[in-house]
Amino acid sequence: MRRARADGRPWQTRESAPPRAARNTLSREVVIDAALNFADAHGLAKLTVRALADDLGVGAMSLYHHVPNKDALLDALVDAVHEEMLLPSVEGD
Repeated sequence: MRRARADGRPWQTRESAPPRAARNTLSREVVIDAALNFADAHGLAKLTVRALADDLGVGAMSLYHHVPNKDALLDALVDAVHEEMLLPSVEGD
């Protein structure tokens, strides 16, 4: 018989836990890239940590290992967009 928590849900066992590779697929780059895609698809106003986590199929707290809060996420988005910008070259005389 499997032991259950006080609320009746079973404890997660090694057999029921997601594979280690599935738990380690998030990185800061993956989170930022997903946030850019989310903002493109739904608009920046709808971007929240919870909405992004739902889009990625993970819990919201999982994202806080990669970005400390929404402000840091937005700052990272600005940095990512600036990195993609092509600036005109300046030719010297």
